[in-house]
Amino acid sequence: MRLTKKVPYKLKTLIPALGLAGASMLSGCKDKNEPELNPQHDAVFVFGYGNFSSFEPAHRYVLAFDSAEVKNVILQSDGETWKHLGIKEIYKQINLFIKMAPENKKYKLKGRGILLDVYINSVTDSTTLANFGFEFKNAVNKPDYSLWESNQKQR
Repeated sequence: MRLTKKVPYKLKTLIPALGLAGASMLSGCKDKNEPELNPQHDAVFVFGYGNFSSFEPAHRYVLAFDSAEVKNVILQSDGETWKHLGIKEIYKQINLFIKMAPENKKYKLKGRGILLDVYINSVTDSTTLANFGFEFKNAVNKPDYSLWESNQKQR
């Protein structure tokens, strides 16, 4: 005579379900040898009147866009005076760096800081820079030429 033990149906399905749940919990464990990802940070390039040295070498600026660790590429004004240089000229200089950014990564590019003592000779360019993230302080509609450096020789 053969003795067989009957296992209830609920118990038959419960054991594999618990095994599956345990395996899925363990699969989320991290291997101790797996390298940790560094958190993202902003790459900041500071510039100012006659000072674009943080963009040298230029390839460092372009490489920042392709780095997975860089969240945003920030063009930051140093906050020093622009000596009432026209906003058109400032925009031309900044736009060179905007154009250097890879087309598919331009979303990372932002402006930050104060453009101090600028001459607003183009409303369009000043609006573009404001929307980009820059602020204006002591902006004028007519330049104060006494702030400009004179390279003329005294006679």
